[in-house]
Amino acid sequence: MNQNNGQDSLDVFVSRLLRAKGQADEPSMHARLLEKLNDKIDNAILMALPGDRLDYLEQSIDDGTLTEDGVKSVLNNSGIDSEAVITDALEEFRDDYLTGALAW
Repeated sequence: MNQNNGQDSLDVFVSRLLRAKGQADEPSMHARLLEKLNDKIDNAILMALPGDRLDYLEQSIDDGTLTEDGVKSVLNNSGIDSEAVITDALEEFRDDYLTGALAW
């Protein structure tokens, strides 16, 4: 999935969440929710990575050598089903938001 298409899809997801909860899709609320959603997805992916891949990413960050291509390579070669991880994160986020369990 193209990164811009992915971000567009997340924007639509957030707009639908706001409507489902009966809230206006106000820019500052949309941005806050989108930021929390991105954090949720990033965290889910990191938690799903095998330890050696996570160690590699941490070392690359510490060394200042981490690149976007490097991250893609780690994800593509990690053995995780990133689509399933993202789907699970989206579902959990949706449920938490609609039930009021999402921490602000």
